[in-house]
This record gives sequence, structure tokens and C-alpha cells, in this order.
Amino acid sequence: MIAVGVLLPLSLACLGLLPRPGQPVLVFAAPSAGPSASARLVAAAGGTVLAPGPLADAALARSDAPDFAARLYAAGALLVVDAALAGPCTATPRSDPSLGSS
Repeated sequence: MIAVGVLLPLSLACLGLLPRPGQPVLVFAAPSAGPSASARLVAAAGGTVLAPGPLADAALARSDAPDFAARLYAAGALLVVDAALAGPCTATPRSDPSLGSS
């Protein structure tokens, strides 16, 4: 189990998928956790859900906490990666201030 705890973050870092503090992340809950599990994990970790993820057990989320990814894992997240991985697979929320007024 220790090998997974060391190798998974190292692998994600090498692939450029390691979450960056203050940036959106893609959160995956275990498929067996049921509907809205990823949203519950985000809430438990003190973050905000920005949009549904590309899969039913995922969500796009954000927090200003520098340890947000660690909090998500502590809450039970299966995987947390940089949201850039999602690319066009997730919708950008219309309330995003970077979009300007519509």
C-alpha cells in the first residue's frame, strides 16, 4: 500500500496531472459510492463544485485551500487530478467571472 501512496503521486506529477493549489481539479469518487458522491466529497473537503465531470462519478471542483487535494483524498476521493485533464469534456459554469458578462 505504501508503494501506491508513493508511486501514484509520482506518476501523476510526471504526467503533469498533479493538482495545483487554487486551480480547478477533477475529483473521482468510487463508482460504488453512488450518485452525487463526488459532490459530497468536495463539500466535505471545503471546496465548491464548478460543474459535473465527464463521468457520473466525477466533478470539477475548486478551493483556495493549498491542501485541497489532500482533503479530498482524506474525504474518500478515489483520484484527484488537474482539471486540464477534462478539457472540453466539462462545461465551464456560466457564473465564471473570467467569462465576462453575457
